[in-house]
This record gives sequence, C-alpha cells and structure tokens, in this order.
Amino acid sequence: MKSKKKDEDIDISTLPPWFPIACNLNFGTSKERSAKLIKALQTSTYETKKFITREEIINYGKEKNLYLDPITQADKLKKDKAAAEIPTELTPELLGKIFVHYYNDIVIQARKVALILNY
Repeated sequence: MKSKKKDEDIDISTLPPWFPIACNLNFGTSKERSAKLIKALQTSTYETKKFITREEIINYGKEKNLYLDPITQADKLKKDKAAAEIPTELTPELLGKIFVHYYNDIVIQARKVALILNY
C-alpha cells in the first residue's frame, strides 16, 4: 500500500466501518470530585475510550479557526484581516459546532488507523 502524506485527503468511503459510542457526562459537583470520577473512569478496564474535555474542544476550535480567543484577537487581526470573520464569543451553539467537528475528526482518524492495521 502506498503511503499517503499526512495532509493528503483520503476518500472516506474507502475507510473501514467504525461504530463510535458517544456519551456526555455532566458533573454537578466540585472540580475535585469530578476529577476523581474522570480518573476512575479512565483507569477502568473497558474498551478503548477517549475523554474530551471542554478545554480540548476550545483548543481545537482555535486551531481550526472556528473560534478566536478575545484576548488574542488584536494580535490575530494584525496578522490576518480575515480573522475578523471568526467568532469571538463562545456560545453553547458554537461550542457544540466545534465539538461536532472535533468528534468527526477523531472518528476519521480512528478509521484511518483501523485501515492501516488491516494491511
């Protein structure tokens, strides 16, 4: 199999099937208690899992230019005039949109790995 460049587009229809299960955990408790619960879940012996935090979603949005941090907005506008079009207010709708992009990206990456492991 020919190796593909990292940034080269892959036809998603050629990737093996992948059936991810997603769930949302909302902790109505202190940060310390929720950190303990997350650690317990991470060390459990269930199948492979990925915990996505709010910070990871925000960082992904910044990386993909789906969200612009108001603190760095002035610097970004000096470098790139198109940055004025990027949202700077982190609304629940924007956070949800960024999550969907991030989640789909993770699923595609997992399918790529499954494809490589099959060869």
